[in-house]
Amino acid sequence: QAAVLKKLGITPIESLIKIYFAWSDGEIIPEDVLYMDLDQFKQDVATGYREALAILFEMPFIEESMTEEYIRKAASEANTLDAMIFGEGIPVSTEPEVKVEEKEAEEEEGKEEVGIGGLFG
Repeated sequence: QAAVLKKLGITPIESLIKIYFAWSDGEIIPEDVLYMDLDQFKQDVATGYREALAILFEMPFIEESMTEEYIRKAASEANTLDAMIFGEGIPVSTEPEVKVEEKEAEEEEGKEEVGIGGLFG
Protein backbone atom coordinates (compact mmCIF):
# COMPACT_ATOMS: atom_id res chain seq x y z
CA GLN A 1 0.00 0.00 0.00
CA ALA A 2 2.83 2.36 0.82
CA ALA A 3 4.38 1.82 -2.63
CA VAL A 4 1.09 2.67 -4.35
CA LEU A 5 0.71 5.83 -2.28
CA LYS A 6 4.31 6.81 -3.07
CA LYS A 7 3.68 6.41 -6.82
CA LEU A 8 0.65 8.66 -6.49
CA GLY A 9 2.78 11.27 -4.73
CA ILE A 10 0.96 10.90 -1.42
CA THR A 11 3.21 10.97 1.61
CA PRO A 12 2.02 9.33 4.81
CA ILE A 13 1.69 11.44 7.92
CA GLU A 14 1.26 10.45 11.53
CA SER A 15 -2.20 11.06 12.86
CA LEU A 16 -2.40 13.19 15.97
CA ILE A 17 -6.01 12.25 16.57
CA LYS A 18 -6.71 9.36 18.93
CA ILE A 19 -10.05 7.66 18.34
CA TYR A 20 -11.80 6.26 21.41
CA PHE A 21 -14.99 4.99 19.76
CA ALA A 22 -16.33 4.50 16.25
CA TRP A 23 -19.84 4.01 15.00
CA SER A 24 -20.71 1.74 12.07
CA ASP A 25 -24.11 0.35 11.03
CA GLY A 26 -25.61 1.25 14.38
CA GLU A 27 -22.82 -0.49 16.32
CA ILE A 28 -20.41 1.27 18.62
CA ILE A 29 -16.85 -0.04 18.19
CA PRO A 30 -14.62 0.45 21.28
CA GLU A 31 -11.00 1.61 21.24
CA ASP A 32 -9.52 -1.84 21.97
CA VAL A 33 -11.09 -3.21 18.77
CA LEU A 34 -10.00 -0.21 16.71
CA TYR A 35 -6.37 -0.43 17.84
CA MET A 36 -6.05 -4.19 18.27
CA ASP A 37 -2.68 -5.94 17.99
CA LEU A 38 -2.82 -7.81 14.67
CA ASP A 39 0.07 -10.14 15.54
CA GLN A 40 -1.68 -11.17 18.74
CA PHE A 41 -4.92 -11.61 16.79
CA LYS A 42 -3.20 -13.92 14.26
CA GLN A 43 -1.69 -15.91 17.12
CA ASP A 44 -5.09 -16.21 18.82
CA VAL A 45 -6.70 -17.47 15.59
CA ALA A 46 -3.93 -20.06 15.11
CA THR A 47 -4.27 -21.20 18.72
CA GLY A 48 -8.03 -21.48 18.34
CA TYR A 49 -7.60 -23.59 15.19
CA ARG A 50 -5.18 -25.97 16.94
CA GLU A 51 -7.50 -26.30 19.93
CA ALA A 52 -10.50 -26.93 17.67
CA LEU A 53 -8.56 -29.70 15.90
CA ALA A 54 -7.65 -31.22 19.26
CA ILE A 55 -11.32 -31.31 20.22
CA LEU A 56 -12.24 -32.73 16.80
CA PHE A 57 -9.78 -35.61 17.19
CA GLU A 58 -11.26 -36.51 20.57
CA MET A 59 -14.83 -36.73 19.24
CA PRO A 60 -16.30 -40.23 18.74
CA PHE A 61 -17.33 -39.51 15.14
CA ILE A 62 -15.48 -38.59 11.95
CA GLU A 63 -16.01 -35.33 10.07
CA GLU A 64 -15.63 -36.10 6.35
CA SER A 65 -14.24 -32.69 5.43
CA MET A 66 -11.28 -33.19 7.80
CA THR A 67 -10.01 -36.49 6.35
CA GLU A 68 -6.56 -35.12 5.58
CA GLU A 69 -6.09 -33.95 9.18
CA TYR A 70 -7.19 -37.37 10.51
CA ILE A 71 -4.61 -39.08 8.29
CA ARG A 72 -1.88 -36.63 9.35
CA LYS A 73 -2.73 -37.19 13.03
CA ALA A 74 -2.77 -41.00 12.60
CA ALA A 75 0.62 -40.96 10.86
CA SER A 76 2.09 -38.82 13.63
CA GLU A 77 0.76 -41.15 16.34
CA ALA A 78 2.00 -44.21 14.41
CA ASN A 79 5.51 -42.73 14.22
CA THR A 80 5.44 -41.98 17.94
CA LEU A 81 4.34 -45.54 18.79
CA ASP A 82 6.97 -46.97 16.44
CA ALA A 83 9.68 -44.99 18.19
CA MET A 84 8.42 -46.06 21.62
CA ILE A 85 8.14 -49.76 20.75
CA PHE A 86 11.33 -50.22 18.75
CA GLY A 87 13.39 -47.63 20.61
CA GLU A 88 14.23 -45.67 17.51
CA GLY A 89 13.52 -42.25 18.89
CA ILE A 90 15.65 -39.20 18.60
CA PRO A 91 19.28 -40.30 18.60
CA VAL A 92 21.03 -39.30 21.79
CA SER A 93 24.80 -39.19 21.86
CA THR A 94 26.18 -41.41 24.59
CA GLU A 95 29.65 -40.59 25.82
CA PRO A 96 31.91 -43.55 26.56
CA GLU A 97 32.54 -44.05 30.24
CA VAL A 98 35.99 -43.04 31.31
CA LYS A 99 37.78 -45.80 33.23
CA VAL A 100 40.40 -43.59 34.82
CA GLU A 101 39.46 -44.62 38.34
CA GLU A 102 39.91 -48.32 37.61
CA LYS A 103 43.38 -47.78 36.15
CA GLU A 104 44.43 -45.75 39.17
CA ALA A 105 43.10 -48.45 41.51
CA GLU A 106 45.06 -51.15 39.65
CA GLU A 107 48.27 -49.08 39.84
CA GLU A 108 47.81 -48.57 43.58
CA GLU A 109 47.32 -52.31 44.13
CA GLY A 110 50.51 -53.04 42.22
CA LYS A 111 52.48 -50.51 44.27
CA GLU A 112 51.25 -52.00 47.54
CA GLU A 113 52.36 -55.48 46.58
CA VAL A 114 55.81 -54.26 45.67
CA GLY A 115 56.09 -52.35 48.95
CA ILE A 116 54.93 -55.31 51.06
CA GLY A 117 57.11 -57.77 49.15
CA GLY A 118 60.13 -55.56 49.81
CA LEU A 119 59.56 -55.66 53.57
CA PHE A 120 59.45 -59.43 53.90
CA GLY A 121 61.98 -60.35 51.54
